[in-house]
Amino acid sequence: MDKLAIVCTLRKNKKEIPQAFLPDTLHYTHSLHYTQRHKTILNELSGQFNAGELSIIVGQSGAGKSSLLDILSGYTKPTSGRIYVNGRTRNVKTFRRRSCYVLQDDKVHDMLTVQESLKVAAELKLGNHVSGQQKQQRIEEIITSLGLSQTRNTRAGNLSGGQKKRLAIGLELVSDPPIMFLDEPTSGLDCSISMQLIYLLHLLARQGRTMVISMHQPSTMLLHMVDRLYAIVAGRCAYMGSVSSLLPYLREINLICPPYHNPVDFFPEQIPVIRREHFNRWYNTGAYYSSTLVAALPTQTVCTLSFTFITYWLTGQPIDYKRFIIYCSTLVLVSYVSLCVGLFNGSLFSVKNGVIFGPFFIMPFTIFSGFFLRYDDAPFFIQWLFHLSFLKHGLIGLVIAIFGMDRPKLPCTDLYCHYTRPVQFLKDNGMLGEQFSVTVVALCLIGFVFIAAAYVVLKVRLKRKW
Repeated sequence: MDKLAIVCTLRKNKKEIPQAFLPDTLHYTHSLHYTQRHKTILNELSGQFNAGELSIIVGQSGAGKSSLLDILSGYTKPTSGRIYVNGRTRNVKTFRRRSCYVLQDDKVHDMLTVQESLKVAAELKLGNHVSGQQKQQRIEEIITSLGLSQTRNTRAGNLSGGQKKRLAIGLELVSDPPIMFLDEPTSGLDCSISMQLIYLLHLLARQGRTMVISMHQPSTMLLHMVDRLYAIVAGRCAYMGSVSSLLPYLREINLICPPYHNPVDFFPEQIPVIRREHFNRWYNTGAYYSSTLVAALPTQTVCTLSFTFITYWLTGQPIDYKRFIIYCSTLVLVSYVSLCVGLFNGSLFSVKNGVIFGPFFIMPFTIFSGFFLRYDDAPFFIQWLFHLSFLKHGLIGLVIAIFGMDRPKLPCTDLYCHYTRPVQFLKDNGMLGEQFSVTVVALCLIGFVFIAAAYVVLKVRLKRKW
């Protein structure tokens, strides 16, 4: 039975030391299948990749190149078949710590410079067990080897396409992974930049790494730097071996490649019958999510308090610090819950869909907030929806702060003022006897539900790539 093996060595102290069992060698059986939405993407694949070699997976659009890389890297689980590491069943969690996967649309932080981006990656990936001097030394080595010395202080958003791709590769090189997977790294680059990038990957492979990349249509010049070719047609392996052996193989199956014709271009023509920092273990989803939430709280708090300080005094409210604290606390809690709702909306929808569906998502909370429809006026079978609206609980908190706590009679300069007595206002709006503690508990519970829901949706989206 044929097998696909990825053989690699672990480099330590600048020497190549073969390991008896490390997550650096992987192969999968001939029965590997991958089906998505009742469509077979990969079918009965097998092959081998070696350490110190630059291996390339080629095929037409939709042939299954990216799907194969997803499975090899551990990003996606195969429908059937087994994957082994050094002859043993692969532990995906361990393997993903020892490898990295640079996606085709790899994103970088546009506002950070090259040096700052690498420093952030070093702090996250290397941790505290590596000294600051060693981290800086590693950063300098990567900048030099990738040819980014002259752009080290340039923001990533101002880099060219080739420089961005090299930076994306450099971010993963920080942890010095023995195995690297790259999905169409030359996509969108011109011929010259593509040549430079493939030559860089060739040099990285010569350092002992297992380098596996996918490409749609490599040129003849690029093929001279490739050690192993893996061709996929309609989800099946059509050829695996060295580039020099491709033409003899084509002749054996009576396919004669014309002179001066790229054999890789010729191959699929004659046999027609295919998303960085979480997956590559910079940090886990919980750390990213919690840091995003915590980082937003100071700005949210300052902006809300600035608003409350102005509105409370401009509206002529009594100088009562207890009322003022309840007023501020209510608005701050409502802003926090709004932040949680926004995180859930952002986790559930893309940016474009979020702009469209976000307002519709917030409408039920507004309708049942008590501004437009009172609780007592609503049909009994929908009154329970008022208790789910965080805006309704926020309104109760503000009413308690302004009209509650035995506020004395309000001044009236007209002939008649219906609500000179705050108690009358509370009775007419069904808020007499409401407790601020209930408001706090309700807002905290609603916020926690949205925090948990956003986290679950984010985890699912990261796994399913949608």
